[in-house]
Amino acid sequence: LNDQKIAAVFKALEDERGTDRQLRRTIERYLDINMVNHVTAQDFKFEQIGIGTRVSLDYEARANVAGNLAIVATFSHQVDVPR
Repeated sequence: LNDQKIAAVFKALEDERGTDRQLRRTIERYLDINMVNHVTAQDFKFEQIGIGTRVSLDYEARANVAGNLAIVATFSHQVDVPR
C-alpha cells in the first residue's frame, strides 16, 4: 500500500516543472497529503539530465512475520521531469 502512495508521487511529478527546490516542496506536499512517513523528501535523489531533472528513490520496506523473521521488499522509482 505504501509503495502505491510513492508511485502516485512519481506519477504526479510527470506533470510538474520547476527547480529542484520546487520539486522537493511538491514531493513534501504529496508525502504529507498521503501520510507517508517511512520516506522523506530528503530521501529523493535529483540528477540534472539533458531534458531537465531525473528524480529517483530507492528504499526498503520491512514487515515482521513472526519472532525474528521479517520480509524485506526493495523498491525503486524514477521519473524524468522536463524543464
